[in-house]
Amino acid sequence: MCLDHSDPSLVYVSKPTEGLYGNIYEIWELKMEDMEVVSETQITENSQFNNVRPFVAKGSSPDDYLRLTWMNGLYYYWVSSSSLPNAFPTSIMTHYNRPSLDADVTKTENGVDINISKNNIDDLNLIIVAGYNENGILTDIKFADSDNVTIENTELKSIKVFCLENLETLKPITTSIYKELV
Repeated sequence: MCLDHSDPSLVYVSKPTEGLYGNIYEIWELKMEDMEVVSETQITENSQFNNVRPFVAKGSSPDDYLRLTWMNGLYYYWVSSSSLPNAFPTSIMTHYNRPSLDADVTKTENGVDINISKNNIDDLNLIIVAGYNENGILTDIKFADSDNVTIENTELKSIKVFCLENLETLKPITTSIYKELV
């Protein structure tokens, strides 16, 4: 259990929850009023392994991606010993809504239409669509200023969609989406 330092009415707990992999410990956010739980929000769900020991970083703001962390994995016991050498093979997880993209591609008689779905990407970020011919050579590049992009080239065999932080840094902030055109 962990209290949110910036809002003590929020408590994060790990509790057994029925899911796809059985009864697994999941992370929950509890909203408290007058020592009573008034709402519960499930943070993790359908996890394959236990989620335990939630922790809120002191001084963090609600939009900090490392604000809430927890351990995830096979958590048998809190200490390793010769009789239990693999007591806690776990990883550290975070509640972070990472920017992501997806693209639906439709081949037309003039080229391709690309419908881009964005998650946690703002208007300052730069979405680029690149088109490649049958030899894998870049033939077209478009800056997506809307969610729909058309490339008029009937020779395209694949496209790649990716997002950059901005033109100054050229830092990628999403995994590239690669689509073969059939």
